[in-house]
Amino acid sequence: DLGADRQDPELLASCTAYRIGCSKLCGWRGSVIKHDEHPCSRRLAVMVPLEVPTIQAAVDLMVERLKAGGEEKKNGGRARAQESRGCIYIRPGTYHEQVVVRGPCKLIGDTEGTDVAIVAKGQPAVTFEGETLGAELERVKVEATDSPAAVQVGHGVTITNC
Repeated sequence: DLGADRQDPELLASCTAYRIGCSKLCGWRGSVIKHDEHPCSRRLAVMVPLEVPTIQAAVDLMVERLKAGGEEKKNGGRARAQESRGCIYIRPGTYHEQVVVRGPCKLIGDTEGTDVAIVAKGQPAVTFEGETLGAELERVKVEATDSPAAVQVGHGVTITNC
């Protein structure tokens, strides 16, 4: 903090007047200096590829956050990762990878159409295994060549608009 006597009033006025959208694409628009204060509905979500390059990296990160959140809850702390319910928003594009989900993550195509695709060869594009009760796959086109299934699901997985 520079203190009021060291701030540039013209720069501060310019930053206050400049409006941006939320970096998590929640729909909020406002002053650049207020970005970190707005009530973002996606605050704890992971954005692919804006924050991590692959869907698998996002799943691994979210599973770790959910585990850490569970430990915080046990220890009396606030389980912030649990609030996100494991949401991973995937920006439009084709992702050539095989994704293995081992937690209650929600893979959501960040579009209204089928502009998000996960494509794999020789194995399912998405596999839900282990503790996936509450996991979801929504608005994501899934393709697997040379594999008997595009998606392999376990108990409690919901698939919609794919």
